[in-house]
Formats: sequence, C-alpha cells, structure tokens
Amino acid sequence: MAIDHGTCSTRPTVVSAPRGGSHPVRSAWMTGALFGVLSVYWPLVDKALPLGLGLLRAYDVAVLVVLGFAFVQVLRLGSVSLRMHVPVPTLLLVALYLIVGVRLMSVAFSPWSEWTLLWSVGRYGEALALVVTALVLPTPFGEGLRGALVISGLAETATGALQLIASHGVQPGVGIASARGVYELQVWFAVTGLMMAAQRSRVRFAWLLGGAGILGVAATMIRTAWMQLIIAIGLGALTLNGQARGRYVRRAVLGAVSLGVGIVILAKTSPYLQYKLQQLTQGTGTIGVRLALWSMGLHAFRAYPFLGIGSGGFARYADIIAGEAGVPVPPQYLDWRLSAHNTVVGILAETGLAGLLAYAMYVLGVIQVVRRLARSANGEGVSPTTAALGPTLASTVILDTVAQSSFGPLTLALLLLAIYDLRRLARR
Repeated sequence: MAIDHGTCSTRPTVVSAPRGGSHPVRSAWMTGALFGVLSVYWPLVDKALPLGLGLLRAYDVAVLVVLGFAFVQVLRLGSVSLRMHVPVPTLLLVALYLIVGVRLMSVAFSPWSEWTLLWSVGRYGEALALVVTALVLPTPFGEGLRGALVISGLAETATGALQLIASHGVQPGVGIASARGVYELQVWFAVTGLMMAAQRSRVRFAWLLGGAGILGVAATMIRTAWMQLIIAIGLGALTLNGQARGRYVRRAVLGAVSLGVGIVILAKTSPYLQYKLQQLTQGTGTIGVRLALWSMGLHAFRAYPFLGIGSGGFARYADIIAGEAGVPVPPQYLDWRLSAHNTVVGILAETGLAGLLAYAMYVLGVIQVVRRLARSANGEGVSPTTAALGPTLASTVILDTVAQSSFGPLTLALLLLAIYDLRRLARR
C-alpha cells in the first residue's frame, strides 16, 4: 500500500516500479528509489558493507549515481533547456552556489588552512548538484524517491517501536538505520495524516499514517524531533483554507495531546527518557555539551567574523577552539564528526558573516518553495503528501536556530521531492 502523489488515494503505483513503459522511465524510477533508500539507510550500509572508498559514504555514492544518470539523460536528449517556468526558485539556486563559493573561500583564507578542509564542502556541493538535477531528471525519479521514503520511513518506525518495547524503555525507538532515527520522515507522515483526515480522504489510512508519525517521533525520545513535530503541525494549519483548516486544527490538537500522553507514559516507564529529561532541568549531559559547543562556535566567530575559521574547521580544530574559549568539552566528543549542533552558530564559526548571508538566501529560497506548495495545497487533486512537504521543510529551517537540520540527507530528499511535485503541478 502506498501514497499516490497525484490524488488523495493509496494506490500501489508509487511503491512498485512502473509496469511497461520505456527503459529510461524504469531506470529513472529505480534511480529515485535507490537514492531514497540510501538517504535513509546509508549509515547502516557503511557499517555493514565498508566500501573501502576512504571518506566517501554510501550516500555520496548514491548522489554520484543520480548525477551520472542525469548526465546520461542530457546526452540522450542532446540538450536541456532550463526555462524560467521550471519551479525551482532562482534564489535557492543562487544561494546554494554562494554557499559553496563562500565555503571554498573560507578554506582558502582559514587561519589553519589545510587542503583536507575542502572535503567538508562536498555535502554542500551535493545539495547544489541534486537541486540542479531536478531540472533534468524525468518525473519517474520523483515517484521512485517518494515510494522509497514512504516504505523506508514506515519500516524504521515499526522497527523503532519494537526496539522500545523489547528494551523496556532502556533504548530509544530510533530504528536500525542510524542513532538519530528518521524523524524528518515521521514528521512528514504526521502532517500528511492530519491533512488527509482534514480533507476526509482515506480516513482510516490517514489515522494510521498520522498516528505512526506522531508515535514514531515520541518513541525516538529525541527532543529536537519533538520540537520539529510541534512546529510542523502548527504550520500545517496555515496551508489549508475554510472548513478543512478547522477540521485540521481539531485533529492537530488531538495529535499534540497524543504526543504529550506518549511522552508522559515514556517518562514514567523509560529510564532513558528519565535521564534525558533530567538533563533539561540540570543543564548536564548532552544539553551541557550543546551549550559548550555553541559557546565555542560564537568564540570562533568573534575571532574571525568575516569568513570564519574555514569550512569543516569546527570539528578539525575543536580542541584548539575549546582551549581558547575556556570551555570544557568531554574528550569523547572531540572527533572529526563533531558539529556545533546549531546550523546558524556552525555557519558563523566556519564561514562568518559571508556564510550567514548565503545561508539567509537559502532560507528565503526554501520559503519560496514552501509558499508555492502552500498555494497548491487547496487545489483539486493535490495529494496531502505534497501539501505536507511545505510545513515539514519550513520546520527544518526554523530548527536550524537550535539544532542542525538543513543539508542532511533526509531534508535534501524531501526538498527534492517538493521540487518534483512543483514540476508536476506546473504541467497541469
């Protein structure tokens, strides 16, 4: 059973490869499905099947496959006309170009300039390349991507619930893909389910999908996930009109109460959540570390306000920054994967005011995508899965002020899906 992107139905045409049709169509669908699966499971693949490619991740390989397929498409078509009516906001593309350019400059002028810092620019180059490919790849790519995200997200939600139950609350219910779970997808499911119920479309499936999303987020016991869900549910009400908005609000209140009840039950029964909540009241544990990282980031920005310390420099030189800032950070956190756990602070530390300006343009570009989705949300035949992408993406950039949400694989996958849906709607 799957969610069809074209109508408010649950036909299986999205999660199974299209029957018949040309080879390029099937290839596009399979490429999108592969990219969707690896956007979720790349950490697990890296652990289970070491590729021996140095710093390359399984996700990076998936991006290269997508880019290679796009290149083949260009060769097959002979040329590609990037017309202005293509629904990719110019501001978003310009912002991504600037982000990559500023990060390259920050490495060139870094106080600790090392060529290895260039590797950190790759994730932003991938974001730019993926958005550009949205102008080239055929729409079956988006259909395959949607189906893979839905199936993988629901599978991870079920696995997370089993983890939580089997461990008697000792382990969080994040699934097997990674320790951070797939809460971006679960937030999308929750808002989709609420919108389906508000529009009285497939009501039973709506409650199943929405309930899976809400309870899945609660089971992760990740505070950032809870915040994103609440923000996204609130923003969802702004995308609907008339009686549908009223029905949505009533169901959203019920969803918020369900989230609260789930958290209270877990707080009574889960030792893990009890420890996490204790950190909030005492400012210890990961909360204390997060505050220390923010302090380090702001110290680095004050020292190098224009271009920062260089892209990737926060993790590379965390011990030096911590010493200069006089901030105690447990040594187990000081490795190459360390981040400021705050997109805005991380950008200020690594790329300074120039990077913040480029990021602000990116946020405005995402808002343009969200607004276009919102304008389409009340149209006839527009799927709730499409309408729900807007609140989900908007909640990620809001969370960037207290967490690290943008430019992650799942967020980029949802952004790509939004662009493909806008392309489809533009043809109607």
